[in-house]
Amino acid sequence: MFARSTLFLTALAAFATPALAGTSINVSHADLNLATEAGARQLERRIEAAANRVCGVTGQQDLKAMMNARACKRAALAGALPKLQVAVAEARATQQLATATAGAAGVGGR
Repeated sequence: MFARSTLFLTALAAFATPALAGTSINVSHADLNLATEAGARQLERRIEAAANRVCGVTGQQDLKAMMNARACKRAALAGALPKLQVAVAEARATQQLATATAGAAGVGGR
């Protein structure tokens, strides 16, 4: 199984300002244990912060810019969610396999 340590978040051209359209950033999770709820929640927070950065969500914009930034953020999060789910599922499957392998080795090693 290929372990990835980053997720990509992209600002969609339809919602981002021209300067940000198509911009993507990496969100690292190499330091997180995604098999735990705490690790998965921390990655969700990082992804949300990255979406704010890539989409220019600042709260200091006029109404139209704020609406576009929020729409960009929603779209970016929708694109990142499946990647987050896959990363968490892979981490949990790897942990379960390691636990099962260790248990089997312990039973057979007696």
